[in-house]
Amino acid sequence: MSVDEQLNLMDGLRLPPISSQEEKDPVVQVEFLDGQSGHAWYVLEGSREAGDYRFYGFDVGKNLPRRRYFRFSELVGQNASIDIRPRRCRWSQIHWAK
Repeated sequence: MSVDEQLNLMDGLRLPPISSQEEKDPVVQVEFLDGQSGHAWYVLEGSREAGDYRFYGFDVGKNLPRRRYFRFSELVGQNASIDIRPRRCRWSQIHWAK
């Protein structure tokens, strides 16, 4: 899937705005997965900004999950074969399953 196709997919997901989920167990909207490294990013909120997306969510690499802001261009820049998986479930359902 091209970057433009990925952006169009993100446009259709209608993400909650940044800072809208204050709860302890937020709803994950989208999972980005790097199939080569196993690194995953779980989007809680996001907004389109100047041809890119700014997200807030969990970054799960080799260390414990951490909440942070990240951009779509950052993910694609790291790995062109990033897999996008729309989700609608609580963070606790994903985190404890791993």
